[in-house]
Amino acid sequence: MKIGIPCMKCSLHPSQQVNKKTGKSAKTCGVSSAWKEMNDERMGRDTTIDKNLTHNNVWMDGSTTDDVTKTVQEEIDKINEERHTNGLRAMRKDAVSVIEIVEKPPIDYMQHLSYEEKCQFLSDSHNTIKELLHEWNPQWKMIESVQHHDEFGGLSAHNHSLVMLSSKDKNGIAAMNAKAEFNLKFFNFINKNYPERMRSKGYDIEDCKTYDRLSEEEKEQRRLHSEEHGVEAYKYKQKKQEEMAQKLSEQKNELESVSKSLELKRDELSETKKEIGDLKEDKERLQKKMQETVEAKTLYETKAAIAIQAEKEYGEKIRTLTAAPSVASYEDLLQENQKLQTEVSMNDASIQKLQEERDQLREIAEYWKKNFFGIAHKLGSKLMSFAGYDVSQDKSVKEYPDKEIAAKISDMKDGLEERDPKQYRVLSDNEKKGKFRVAYRQKDGSFATIKGGFDSRDQADKYRRNIINASKGIGRETDRTFSHKMS
Repeated sequence: MKIGIPCMKCSLHPSQQVNKKTGKSAKTCGVSSAWKEMNDERMGRDTTIDKNLTHNNVWMDGSTTDDVTKTVQEEIDKINEERHTNGLRAMRKDAVSVIEIVEKPPIDYMQHLSYEEKCQFLSDSHNTIKELLHEWNPQWKMIESVQHHDEFGGLSAHNHSLVMLSSKDKNGIAAMNAKAEFNLKFFNFINKNYPERMRSKGYDIEDCKTYDRLSEEEKEQRRLHSEEHGVEAYKYKQKKQEEMAQKLSEQKNELESVSKSLELKRDELSETKKEIGDLKEDKERLQKKMQETVEAKTLYETKAAIAIQAEKEYGEKIRTLTAAPSVASYEDLLQENQKLQTEVSMNDASIQKLQEERDQLREIAEYWKKNFFGIAHKLGSKLMSFAGYDVSQDKSVKEYPDKEIAAKISDMKDGLEERDPKQYRVLSDNEKKGKFRVAYRQKDGSFATIKGGFDSRDQADKYRRNIINASKGIGRETDRTFSHKMS
């Protein structure tokens, strides 16, 4: 692999002048700006930085709390004092005093390493650079260096270093002469020796093709595309980082949007599952009550048939006796006739009672039947939609057996569960003077008439009791019948 080592010249007071000959502005960065790119002040300025990973950064020289500009200014003051002592003028304010060095391994290599392995690699790389700088000029001072592990999710781990160009001129007087030492020879020295030193530490680093080994055509290409080489490489790579950060931000926003949409779908699914669960419970209760209703109807029809048959038998017996008066004395016939009439009257009363109960049951059943279909469409549509059928355009419930059964018990369920038997009352019929009515006390305190026109209070109270008993019987018989039919 190849390691990029871009460098940037820095000054406390970078020149803003434009070269009259070339028309180019100075290529010097401010020391304070370079320092901000290294320490925690860069937070919030770079979209590629993950604040949750900043604690992983490692300081190798100096610390984030240092005042670098003060350190550099103190060194410049010492140099100027020595130069004044030797009758030399002070350094220019825009003189290059610091260089920033970045050691940037490729992301493809770093992303496969653990955090500890990344730290070790960057530490070995930094120590190699320090060795080479000391060999180049022992007067140069490494004042700050840090490992960054918080950019691009920790994938783009790299080193930043600030090196102060303290040195001596040919007369041994203190100076900061970047032009004399920070030049093409310096880059050739680094590029030739860095890969070899890193290979000796166990890393597979490729040799760099230094400038002196380039062909004239390659040299010309570098001059034409200087942003990709040498000093301008830092700005070029910084621009590429910004473009990558923008793309990463867009992808992050898109991911957040997808995550929000997914969360809404999850909430909708959870609500639908809850509704289906409630509908299943309603279905089970209604199945049971439907079974009990069918069984109750059968029981009452059987009783009515028995009563009618008894009436026929007693009638036939009376006709037989009256057709054969010679079999007994007239007195005996009268007594027998009286006895039979008494039995017939008792049977007539029993038949009348059963007929009244039957008629009342039919009225109640008809009431439920008329109001059964309210829940059918809701219950059936929900269940069939969940099963994958489209019923949005189908108004018929007969195509779905479960719907038809469920529709028959919706309002009966409401009546059985919501009406309290204690709230039925026998009251005077307001519409028919001297008559009585059966009414139900509603939640607002008013009474709703169930049936009116009874001749006596006892007659109305008997109807009230029949409603209560029928409701209880229907509830039990419906559940058993419905459960049997749906199984």
